[in-house]
Amino acid sequence: ADIERAAPMETPQPRLFPMLRCLLDGAKAVIVHSHYAGREVRLKHFGGPVYVIPHGTTVRSIDAAPYRGKLGIRLNDPVVGLFGYQRPDKRGLETFRVFRDLLVRHPTAHLLIAGKLHPELRMREWIDEMGLTGRVHLLGFQTLDDYDGYLAACDVVLNLRRPTFGETSGTMMRAFGLGRTVVVSDSGAYREPPDDVCLRIPPDAYESAVLEETLHWLIEDRSRTEAIGAAAQAWVRGCCTWERVAEMYEAAARGGSPTTSAAPTLTCITVDRATDDPMRPLIEAHRALEPGGMLRVQSSRSTFAPDEIRAMLEDAGFVVISIELQDATIRAIARRDSVQKRRYPKWLYVD
Repeated sequence: ADIERAAPMETPQPRLFPMLRCLLDGAKAVIVHSHYAGREVRLKHFGGPVYVIPHGTTVRSIDAAPYRGKLGIRLNDPVVGLFGYQRPDKRGLETFRVFRDLLVRHPTAHLLIAGKLHPELRMREWIDEMGLTGRVHLLGFQTLDDYDGYLAACDVVLNLRRPTFGETSGTMMRAFGLGRTVVVSDSGAYREPPDDVCLRIPPDAYESAVLEETLHWLIEDRSRTEAIGAAAQAWVRGCCTWERVAEMYEAAARGGSPTTSAAPTLTCITVDRATDDPMRPLIEAHRALEPGGMLRVQSSRSTFAPDEIRAMLEDAGFVVISIELQDATIRAIARRDSVQKRRYPKWLYVD
């Protein structure tokens, strides 16, 4: 099969996690690692305290030379890394294609992959098909010490998600503590770290093009990755050390003030094709809602198909959470994400 014409892989895992409802019904309080996850808990109608406590990590330095040496990588060669269990939603195939194109401008670059492979990912075949032998290193599952050592050996760590399931990446936090430059997707909880500690890539049709230019910008001048890595370590020292995180867990266990206690704003509207412009109420709702605010849309099945409602919500700038068909009525829930400039190199700013 022609790998360039292969259809994008879909991720079959459920996105709504209905089993969480069973856990929340018996919970007195909930601890999450991000405000994004806190809002998702509220969408499950949990009314108790919700505490947002950062994922902890440790600021440290590891000598990367032995780990580069094991793979025959010189100290000045650019290294990009993928870590953890390699699932389809981590953009593995897209990363391979971008890395292959990046080699035209940076022929000494290496791609390092540490972690078990999902059965659907044919990375060994991709290496052969794309001519990447000697440039891509598949390391498989690693001990924690070696995992950290290979993290330290990277100039850039990729931590992309499409879709995101609301997670906060432990690999991302370990990389921050090691002073590595991390590139994440501009979605979900990955929008919450400060702008100067990582770079964000839009999970859209331009993802690969922006990723390639971002990697080129980073590895053509190592002072850029060093500055971003130093900012990441400074941020960890200020709020994410294990000592600080332990204090926050203790405060939550003692019943301290929750971080979030209110459900996101929920606006309800009805969409009708009989109006002159059925998109207008959706656009007006998007303008009126604060970032994180929720919209409930109701329409008749005889008026619009579910796919039409989804397309209209996305065109208006919403992230669709769910669409249900009950008898002759379509009901949809959508979220207004934050609207902000994404942080790219100065020549890649997008409103």
